Amino acid sequence: ARMSEHTELTAEKLAHRIVRAGLMDGREIESTFAELGTREVALEAFVTLLLRKNRLTNYQVDRLLKGERGGFFYGKYKVLYIAGAGTFARVYRAVDNESGRMTAVKVLRKRFRESQSETEAFLREGRIGAKLRHPNIVPIYDVSENAAEPYLIMEFVEGRTLREFVKIRKQLNPTEALGLTIDILQGLAYAAELGMQHRDLKMSNVLVTSRGQAKLVDFGLAAIAAGADGVKDPDDYKNPRTIDYAGLERVSGVRANDTRSDLYFVGCMLYNMLTGVPPLSETKDRMQRLQASRFQDIKPIADVLPDLPRVLATFVQKSMEVN
Repeated sequence: ARMSEHTELTAEKLAHRIVRAGLMDGREIESTFAELGTREVALEAFVTLLLRKNRLTNYQVDRLLKGERGGFFYGKYKVLYIAGAGTFARVYRAVDNESGRMTAVKVLRKRFRESQSETEAFLREGRIGAKLRHPNIVPIYDVSENAAEPYLIMEFVEGRTLREFVKIRKQLNPTEALGLTIDILQGLAYAAELGMQHRDLKMSNVLVTSRGQAKLVDFGLAAIAAGADGVKDPDDYKNPRTIDYAGLERVSGVRANDTRSDLYFVGCMLYNMLTGVPPLSETKDRMQRLQASRFQDIKPIADVLPDLPRVLATFVQKSMEVN
């Protein structure tokens, strides 16, 4: 079906697009045609061979067929496929063309690139995050120097987000949940020693590696967006990066750069891991997310899990004290 949409496109024309995009050189193209025995080959057979021999990926082929000129490279990093998409950025798996190392490329979405302040904040996040080197924080290796093409190069983590991990497993046993919580806290403690809070802690900002280790992503972004002195203008509550923190800090009366805000949301994640249910009602409605009752009316974990060891139930409740 994909090929039938491109009846006017020939294998020869696609080959020109591939070379122009820098994905293969003329010699590699000649070699591919030689394997097929002719340059007059059908487009579908040409594409099938390129995919089967791993010379191109589905992502690259789809863009080439659409006639896209860009999105194949960010600096020296060649994009292989899209690995995830958030509100503000897309994450691609890519390969360093020089070293062959697999990486992740985080690219600011187009609608935010149009805002100079958003772009500058994104690149600042990268430069701040690049200073952090800890086993429980996903390292940033490289930051784009070009504001017209804002991207960060990070470690590619084989695994899934904590949100996905818990969704699949339904709920985690106490030992596993505490192991992941300790990983998260070690990463936060290291950053706190450098004077940094995370300020956007949630299940989707923790990656669980294939070996079961937790790693934090997206350090610095929300702290920059919120401003060092916290939310002063009601309009700042519109920032979806910091809205849960804004709600918590409004009801608890603490400053926006208080480390305990991060700890509260670690408590929320531990609750979610143990019960399989998020303690804070999930909604996109901004005003509902700022309601004091959202933070005060959480069902005690001992009521959800009566068999949970009392010491652990007490610890979770203590972690999530609004006071």
